[in-house]
Amino acid sequence: MKSRVEHIIIVVLVTVAFYSITIPKLQPVFMGAFNSVDGSIYLARFVDILIALLIIFSVSLRLIPRQIALRKPVLLLIWSIGILILVSLVEYQLDRVILKLFNLPTSPNQFSDKMLQYRHRISYDIGILAGNTMVLVFAFLYGISRDWLQRYRQQNQLQQEKLKADVAFLRTQINPHFFFNSLNNIYAITQRNNDSEGGQAIMKLAGMMRYMIYESDSERVPLLKEVELLNNYIQVAQLKYRTDDPLTVNFNSTGIKNRQQIAPLILLPFVENAFKHGISSKGKGNITINIDVIDEQLNLLVENSVFPVKPEFKSRPGIGLTNVKRRLNLLYPNKFSLSIDKSEDHHRVELTIKLANSP
Repeated sequence: MKSRVEHIIIVVLVTVAFYSITIPKLQPVFMGAFNSVDGSIYLARFVDILIALLIIFSVSLRLIPRQIALRKPVLLLIWSIGILILVSLVEYQLDRVILKLFNLPTSPNQFSDKMLQYRHRISYDIGILAGNTMVLVFAFLYGISRDWLQRYRQQNQLQQEKLKADVAFLRTQINPHFFFNSLNNIYAITQRNNDSEGGQAIMKLAGMMRYMIYESDSERVPLLKEVELLNNYIQVAQLKYRTDDPLTVNFNSTGIKNRQQIAPLILLPFVENAFKHGISSKGKGNITINIDVIDEQLNLLVENSVFPVKPEFKSRPGIGLTNVKRRLNLLYPNKFSLSIDKSEDHHRVELTIKLANSP
């Protein structure tokens, strides 16, 4: 809603600015090749307004945010010059069409009875290219300030959400040393009773909790660590089912390197959601999880069968895909795409993220 009002204000300001230098005061006006006697100047100004709005909105709303996000200032300059030249040529041709339409001269050596010959003739004839350059400068100032303001608001919102998350975490946090000491004690019990499966599960759970408590506090973490977290979660989640249960979980990852970074815990909710909905109370179901990194772009695919929510999940809030979408918008603006396709018996999630490398 705010953007729509902002755009309307821009349209009104540009219209008023162009027509304020056109409307005659007390006498007929000649401006460049057009005049107010036959109304050709008003049609020409209408074309000027459309061209100016095209430059402003295409540069400020599309070109600048995209190129700033890509950090390619040279490409931004090239695109801007290209747009300036293209729209100026189009405007020049449209002006010639208007001249012919009103039977006005189309070259300096031509004359017409519609040309005004007043002694104090008002003349306002800046070149098309110069005028469009002024509009382009305004579009740059507007677009850069608008992009900066949006990034400032996003950063402020992210800090507020992080503060809320930190407060919520502190409210529910238990002493990590007590927690890990307790896990070590339980692990010792499993070893004493030769329960290797339970011991491995406890060690994986301890690794997951250690990562969540100590390592996921940074803005970016190694992608390898996140994939290891997913792998441990999948193995722990499968322990509640017997080995002869008809449960199929396929997890594959390719193209992952040491330098690749990602926001912590951004992928886990999709995997949690797959286990929440994709496995029946009797252990039936299929889950496929693929992570593929190509040209520093992460592609996550999560597919699972769909069953009614299990009782243990009904007693607590949902995994929170809405929160994940909000985090993606804040952390990866214009750098991710998310597609969720759900039917009665099938759920598919496709997520792509442009990764940030470590310096």
